[in-house]
Amino acid sequence: MRIAGVTLPDNKQLLYSLPIIFGIGPTRARLILKEAGIPENKKGSELTADEEQQIRLLAEAYTIEGELKREIGQN
Repeated sequence: MRIAGVTLPDNKQLLYSLPIIFGIGPTRARLILKEAGIPENKKGSELTADEEQQIRLLAEAYTIEGELKREIGQN
């Protein structure tokens, strides 16, 4: 699964793979999974297309990756 240009590992639990994305930490990862209604221990390879899309939409609602790095650089 790709979010904001970052490929998340399929063999890792989502709670631990989402923080790979710059701007998403463990707390925000829990919040995203809770809002999406997806168990924290589910792996990326076990997701359906709808679940992937929902996680992607919730994650991209935050300022992450390139946008966040650009904002930090300008400050």
